[in-house]
Amino acid sequence: LFGLVIVSAFFGVFKRMHSNFIYTTDSTILIVIFLLLIINKIAFNVLYPTYRTTLMFYPLFAIVITCFFSEIVKAKKIEHITLSVLTVVLIFNFCLSINFKSVFDYPQQSDAKECFDFLKSQNAKRVGIDPEVFGVFTNYYQLTNSPYPFYGESIHTYLPNSIGKEENKLLEFDYIVVIPPYNLSYYKNNSVNLKKVKMFPNVHTVVLKVEKGK
Repeated sequence: LFGLVIVSAFFGVFKRMHSNFIYTTDSTILIVIFLLLIINKIAFNVLYPTYRTTLMFYPLFAIVITCFFSEIVKAKKIEHITLSVLTVVLIFNFCLSINFKSVFDYPQQSDAKECFDFLKSQNAKRVGIDPEVFGVFTNYYQLTNSPYPFYGESIHTYLPNSIGKEENKLLEFDYIVVIPPYNLSYYKNNSVNLKKVKMFPNVHTVVLKVEKGK
């Protein structure tokens, strides 16, 4: 898809024969943005857009791709066939994404509900939860009329805020939830033992029981 967008954008800029002002303008804006992203990455090590930060590109992508196909497919019959096929593919993809049992923002959160149900069955009291999964816990359960009975807190595994390395933070919890790549190295000085009690199959979410170290 990205390759198609690039081809469509360059076609819109350099093939002026189409005389489509919107197509040319949109393609120019898109290429300039891409160049700025590359410069920021090389010069300042700024991350490329991911997840929700890419939403600003969707209208631009839609315009350049639509205009591109409109320019290269001149025969009405072929155009109708192409649009019909794309419509069927998009509808099929939409139907595959429908889920009446659970809701999550990112694929790595797909084990969240089963994980929380398991912790509830274990009578968990305080749970440290990976940030990627914590969003599901607080937004879809704790802020609703169906909260879980245990307390959950986001455990930042890479760069925790206001948590000293010497603090025995993990002892505050009886369970910890982590997802790949598993990384609790920041808390290596915490005097605890972590025992794996459950792994869930979709993304290998792991529930660890916290035991006081010797």
